[in-house]
Amino acid sequence: DVSTTSNLGANVTTTGNQTYNGAVIISANIALSGGSQLLFGGTVDSSDTAATTDARTLTTTFTETEFDGIVGGTYALGALDINGALDLDAAISGAASIDVSTTSNLGANVTTTGTQTYTGASTLSTDTTLTTTSSNVTFGATVDSDAALTKRDLTIDTGGTTATIQFVGAVGDTVPLDVITITGNLDLNAGIANAAGITVQSDMTVNEDITTTGAQTYNGDVIVAGDAILTTTNSKITFNGTVNSESSEANDLGLVVGTSEVEFNGIVGGVANGGLGAIAITGALNLDAAISSAASLSVSTTSDLGASVTTTGAQSYTGNVTISEDVSITTSGGNVTFDGNVNTNSSASSSNSTLTYGYSGDTGYASASSYAVTITANQTVTRIQMFGGSGGNGGCDGQCGSDTGRPGYLDATVNISDTTLNIAVGGGGGTGASNVNWNTAGGAAGVNALNSSFNGGAGGRAGSNGSSGAGGGGGAASLVEVGSGSGIYLVAGGAGGGGAGRFQNGTPGENTYAANGTSYTGANGQDVGGSRDGGGAGGGG
Repeated sequence: DVSTTSNLGANVTTTGNQTYNGAVIISANIALSGGSQLLFGGTVDSSDTAATTDARTLTTTFTETEFDGIVGGTYALGALDINGALDLDAAISGAASIDVSTTSNLGANVTTTGTQTYTGASTLSTDTTLTTTSSNVTFGATVDSDAALTKRDLTIDTGGTTATIQFVGAVGDTVPLDVITITGNLDLNAGIANAAGITVQSDMTVNEDITTTGAQTYNGDVIVAGDAILTTTNSKITFNGTVNSESSEANDLGLVVGTSEVEFNGIVGGVANGGLGAIAITGALNLDAAISSAASLSVSTTSDLGASVTTTGAQSYTGNVTISEDVSITTSGGNVTFDGNVNTNSSASSSNSTLTYGYSGDTGYASASSYAVTITANQTVTRIQMFGGSGGNGGCDGQCGSDTGRPGYLDATVNISDTTLNIAVGGGGGTGASNVNWNTAGGAAGVNALNSSFNGGAGGRAGSNGSSGAGGGGGAASLVEVGSGSGIYLVAGGAGGGGAGRFQNGTPGENTYAANGTSYTGANGQDVGGSRDGGGAGGGG
């Protein structure tokens, strides 16, 4: 027990405790070993010279090492190696590195030029900032605040984008943290529970769930290395970088924001083999960069689509949808469902915005009903473009010369009430049909003839490759089924094959069929039972 200052230039070994109440100078690389506790009551510095070669290492072996004075505040230490627990009540403001073998009670900031490793459970007893110079920070076990009523902030600043912060144990699972701020790359191998919020300035790899009461912001690129759910309490989740799955794993990503929204500002699933699994959003979606590869997408409330969405499976938009840019909604298998209003004329969007949706695929499908689109609209829906199949080997929009074009099924049901719908419907690029059912409840409604068109089975099978005048094989006829109500419709036949376009209404005589809004030109010029067929345009060779 030393009551005043100490100059330690050699090792000290005891069977009991060691206490240094005054300022301590470490004048050589030393090791202190003993029993239950090592206590530094004053400051701890290297030799009193500014030469970097005098940054002395300190190794302690006690049940607990406690610092009550600033460490390295005048002259930084070298490596600080603590075998046992750490009780930090004053800042470590200068050291080369720190390594704690068991538990840590962090009641002050830690600044090192090199790595920081906290192997055992860590408890924050104050708002804490850990700083390195482009070096890693690793928590090998749990991280918690010291009391539920005083949640603690954790800020980790690695001084750049090359270092990694790794959490191996659960964060805040016993006693939540307050705001977590990460300047550096985050490698999350355990969940974060009930923090106030989290911001990651650089890249993140996430293997587990993150739950916060406040906002979550990820400014770098995100790798989803395992199925993960990110949850807030009615607060926003923002991705400012790309989001991809671990290569070839297609991991699921759940996003729960309540009354708030999820915003994507970087491409999702854009790297090779980086497509996500199911993306499930409980809340709103604000999409400003494409979802270019995912298994499926579901949104429980509103969606603002400023970029395209491509999935292999279903897409479901439960709330109202605003189209703020020209976008394509594409699936290679599964339904696309719009349960709310689809609006492309909001103040946030161009009046020329167009929603294009349908499916694309390389193989045939059993039926059109397997790949359906449903829109229920109680307000104006404008500039919607639907396409059927993806061209394939038919009609020269795939590979000419084959006679096995893919089916072009697209089965759409549109429920509209007192609304104007400007629609362009493209038939199947292979041999299939595009079938659209319009249900016009409540009287007047329909498709605006001046801005709408319907192309029947386009393409079909290619004829003699390169031969003039050898017409393509007939694409399947396509049908538009119109419920009761008045309207004017424009019908055109298939653009590259013999398939006809057809409108059929539930109550004969209530609808007028027109080309260019004035007169009808088609296979026959009479209204037959409320149906019209548009003759297909001549097929090319």
